Amino acid sequence: MLALPLGVLVASILVVDESEKAFANIYSTAVSVRNLAPRAPQALIAIVIGIIVTIGALTISLDRFSDVLYLLGAVFVPLFGAGFANRLRPVAPMATVTAWLVGFLVYEWLSPTHLLGLADHITPPFDSALGATLPAFMLGGLIRLTWPIRS
Repeated sequence: MLALPLGVLVASILVVDESEKAFANIYSTAVSVRNLAPRAPQALIAIVIGIIVTIGALTISLDRFSDVLYLLGAVFVPLFGAGFANRLRPVAPMATVTAWLVGFLVYEWLSPTHLLGLADHITPPFDSALGATLPAFMLGGLIRLTWPIRS
């Protein structure tokens, strides 16, 4: 694109347009993290997150982008299953976290990501067309649904 006439101008406009989204994403993540640690200074959280994602952007090759997407799936699929089931039961944070963690581990077991270095050490138990999404979602939800209620 840079070799085209006005290519530098077009590239500059794209960089400026996309940079606002990066700042919005960093701020949104900082607000979410602050929910976990309400006393932490939001500016410091945003700076730390900005540094982490910048390092990630500079070190993770686009060849490994599919691994980033699989890792996101491993995090959010069982979380959604546990969160969905959480709406049907009384509040139990430990049950939700446990359901999410087990779902995450099952996802990584069935479809290990190279980013965590697990793909080199884990052999999926079977080659299935089912994949890892449905089992991780269902397991996260089932664990949360069946978690015993304390009286």
